[in-house]
Amino acid sequence: MIDLSAAPTLDRLLPMLCETAMDIHLDVYLVGGVIRDLLLRRSTVDFDFAVEGDAIEFTRELAARHGGTLTMHPTFRTATWSYQELEIDFATARTETYPEPAMLPVVTPASIDLDLYRRDFTINALALRLNEPRQLIDLYGGQEDLRSGIIRVLHDHSFIDDPTRLFRAVRFEQRLNFHIEPHTFSLIAPALPYVSRLSGERLRYEFELIFSEDEPEKSLHRLHDLGLLTYLDSGLIFDETLYNAFRSYRLLAADQQYAQNSWHIKTNSAINIGWALLGSRTRDPEQMARRLMLDRTATLAVHGGQRIAKLLDKVASAQKPSEVDALLNDLPTEVLVAGSVLASGDTRAKVTAYATTWRYVTPLLSGKDFTNWGLSPGPLFGKLLRGLRTARLDGQISSLEQEREFVQRVIAQMAADDATGEDA
Repeated sequence: MIDLSAAPTLDRLLPMLCETAMDIHLDVYLVGGVIRDLLLRRSTVDFDFAVEGDAIEFTRELAARHGGTLTMHPTFRTATWSYQELEIDFATARTETYPEPAMLPVVTPASIDLDLYRRDFTINALALRLNEPRQLIDLYGGQEDLRSGIIRVLHDHSFIDDPTRLFRAVRFEQRLNFHIEPHTFSLIAPALPYVSRLSGERLRYEFELIFSEDEPEKSLHRLHDLGLLTYLDSGLIFDETLYNAFRSYRLLAADQQYAQNSWHIKTNSAINIGWALLGSRTRDPEQMARRLMLDRTATLAVHGGQRIAKLLDKVASAQKPSEVDALLNDLPTEVLVAGSVLASGDTRAKVTAYATTWRYVTPLLSGKDFTNWGLSPGPLFGKLLRGLRTARLDGQISSLEQEREFVQRVIAQMAADDATGEDA
């Protein structure tokens, strides 16, 4: 039987689920990836349940007995139970038919046996019956494939029915250090033409999942070898530089000092940094953004990735911080992170210095000070502030007194220039 010690939260939930299931005479199953991870003794926090019968009826009863809130999706016969700090998904056991390759399936309620058959790989087609007597259901050799380290589809039309499974096969293969078994591998090439039929939303989601993996570079490299990256951009090449950039970001993100410094990386930034890194190798960022239906932030990341890749040679040649600032000043943080890991040596140091320090440099004086000195607001204020910031960036001034002297010199020089012009 499965050892539930790796999922103490699940152990806490099971008595409530089992009691409710038995009282209303529905069979409830823990299904999919959570069973795989428990059998591999990997920690897991995502729990999915299938109900033979009506999942919405079951979750309503759970909420009535134990509290929490429900989000129901009657069209798909699914519901999410928000209980304390948890969000738990329940789906009516179902079968799926595909009207055409790469289209979303038509869903029909079914037995747990048929529900497992619709799944992507044998290692995910496992279920634990929660009702007594508790029973592990493995109809397709999932446990043996877990022991053998194999990714295997359940039927030969699997990749054609749903080409997103090509990306998932690679993601699981690399995450678990498994291999795609030979017959399953032979089914990849015939399914490749159907990837172009996938909606941008579905394709984008698969890449966002990859960017969230512990080692996304391994999956992306494998996708490149299989020819799947060309469906983002025909010229996209996942070369050694890009591989090392993803790896460098992963190591950087794990660094405690990085997490606490002024990069201000948000929780979801790994995804946009991923888009920026791929954008650095795309020939047509706008086409990629349209194909994947990227939101504004991700679109800016793709465009910014291409731009910063072209700027790195100029950054390398820059002699002063103000020159680096002029090159990078309007790029989002995620793009700066991408640029730093794409670069190396002194160039990386310059990008990092800009992102963490130089871009935050501001003069101590302000327009209010200029007004107090009797100056009239106008273009002069902008010129003075820009000049002060440049001088601070380049180490020419470092104190309030030096800023005042700088402004006096600029004003005096402007007065002298005006006088010279009148005499002429």
